[in-house]
Amino acid sequence: MPTAQNKRLTVHFAGGELPDDMVVARDAIASCQIDLRPWLGEGIGLAEVASTLQTMADPGRAIRYVVDPAR
Repeated sequence: MPTAQNKRLTVHFAGGELPDDMVVARDAIASCQIDLRPWLGEGIGLAEVASTLQTMADPGRAIRYVVDPAR
């Protein structure tokens, strides 16, 4: 990571999960113990992209949107 060092960036990586951890997560999602809807983001049409980019600057707004050209 020479570029990160040159820019004096600190990079933290997560990892180390075991295969059993993935099984537990999959089972929790499948049994609806975890609600994934907040992670998926709102669907928007192409016409809404410009205004959505402006609203994303607000820290209180969602940071993930799904662009659906058919909308």
